[in-house]
Amino acid sequence: MKHFKLLAVALLCITVSLQTQAQRKGKRFSFGFGIEAASTADKLLKDTYSVGGGLSFRFSAKLGPGFLTAATGATAYVPKDTDGDEVKVGVHIPFKVGYKYIFARHFFVMGEGGYSYFRQSVVDDGGEKDAVQHNGFIVAPSAGVQFGVFELAFRYDYFTLKQATLLNEAWEEKNKGVGVPTIRVGFNF
Repeated sequence: MKHFKLLAVALLCITVSLQTQAQRKGKRFSFGFGIEAASTADKLLKDTYSVGGGLSFRFSAKLGPGFLTAATGATAYVPKDTDGDEVKVGVHIPFKVGYKYIFARHFFVMGEGGYSYFRQSVVDDGGEKDAVQHNGFIVAPSAGVQFGVFELAFRYDYFTLKQATLLNEAWEEKNKGVGVPTIRVGFNF
């Protein structure tokens, strides 16, 4: 117990000292990472995947009253049991730029947009592997709170996926928009 208290005090001191450095007014840039949890509530994802989770990286540079951002990362979607084809993990990799505006002492809003890549792997009944890749535009508005190096945000990713439909004995593909609510716990240095 004594060691735990000593460790807790040491971590508190480190956290307090780091809080004075992350995205303060005089600082020109910062780098951060985040752990993300993504919902599969959208109708194009919920039948195939149960939950998503991932890691993101963000670079921020001071520009005007806020920060210009560049972000990337990866979110993996865990498949449900499906009839027929065996769906493997779906992987979403966005490349985004945006602007983060801190409008009150600890509260911010951010808008990002960019390129989205989604890969879905499937193994059919015959054991053959196939990969479907989706490329398109992504927009991601978010809002959150920031306390020193710690950041908690709610983001809504909206990107496109192809939806295949059997029409007159031929498969027809259409791009459909997918909305994914995401919670991000981030750390900025």
